[in-house]
Amino acid sequence: MARISRALIADSSLSTLNDMGAQMRAAGCLTLIETSASRIKDRARTERPDVVILGVGFSEAEQVRAANELKSDPVTRRMPLVLAGPAVQHMVIRPELSRRLDGLLTLPILTEELIAKLGGSFRLKVMRAELLRRHVTYGRYGIDGFLDFDEPKTERTRVLFVRPSTGPLADQAARLMRLVPGCDPADLVEPMDAIDSLLRSRYDAAIILGNGSPDDPGSELCADVRRHSSLFHLPLVYLEPREHSAARAQSFVKGASEVLAPPFEAEALTRALDLVGRQAKLRARLHAAYQKGAHPETNDPATGLFTPEFLNKHLDLLIEDAFRWDLSLSVVTCVVPQFAAIRHDHGRDAAASLQRSVGSLIARLVRGEDLCARLGDHAFCIVTPESSLEGTAL
Repeated sequence: MARISRALIADSSLSTLNDMGAQMRAAGCLTLIETSASRIKDRARTERPDVVILGVGFSEAEQVRAANELKSDPVTRRMPLVLAGPAVQHMVIRPELSRRLDGLLTLPILTEELIAKLGGSFRLKVMRAELLRRHVTYGRYGIDGFLDFDEPKTERTRVLFVRPSTGPLADQAARLMRLVPGCDPADLVEPMDAIDSLLRSRYDAAIILGNGSPDDPGSELCADVRRHSSLFHLPLVYLEPREHSAARAQSFVKGASEVLAPPFEAEALTRALDLVGRQAKLRARLHAAYQKGAHPETNDPATGLFTPEFLNKHLDLLIEDAFRWDLSLSVVTCVVPQFAAIRHDHGRDAAASLQRSVGSLIARLVRGEDLCARLGDHAFCIVTPESSLEGTAL
């Protein structure tokens, strides 16, 4: 899987930079430090970090200017931008800055929160970059690309509220629902009924109210959603009954997209839903774009996977990017020698049927941004951009 390897951290306070840098390095991330808001975009263009973390030590005007510059530049606009600061979830953030952000990070940094938030943002960056590369390769075949995946769709976010039967928040569900526009009583369930409700109706996100106990059903619901084959990418906002770093870390481990602690305010809830919802909707658009990428000129008719010719052309771009930006790139070849015996004993139709089954299995196992190709009669190839061999092996 993809892993954050380089982060550009920008703040006017050297002590904050040093603290954040130490915590990021402890999580295995190389940190690049910038103290001037006016140089953030140029550093990002030069260094190509996996994520840009903007500190609240800069003035609001400097934060907005830096965010606008990053998100307007064709080189840096797809880099995840995260605002970091103490109690950042309860801060008043100017709308023009909030629209540019991909996430919020509370200081001091929790490793579990870092992995949960930056990992998701980085995955979207990898998906976008790979789609742009495929656009170039398709162009070599005279096929138009698909570059409308960044266009946001304006639609109301439908939210399911999950309330506990016990605990400090058990009686606050109705009040909290009123803080989120468009919710009605039918959108309120208990943890045991949540999975059925999510499968029965289309929800864009879920807000789960915790009960504060070690065996909280709401926390276990996060884990159940992440394990579910149809729901595992659903944004989950988890509300902790009280501020507690260990409980917060555990909620991220279980699968929460965002964790909020009291006081629960309309602005914080709405902003959290907006941030996680935007990521989920972008991922859906990216996957739809990948599904448009099957063409007779580029895909093997027997298995639906890419042809060796497309693989070779596209590998040129992948290898070039990997060397230029020091990115991981894994190439795995799967050889199935039994195909020859099956063809000999049972005929070509049986061997072709098995090839289709194996090709379908491989396509289901990998990410949308991974490249799957058929190499002749006995072999398949899987290419995983920006993924180490250890992560790919999983």
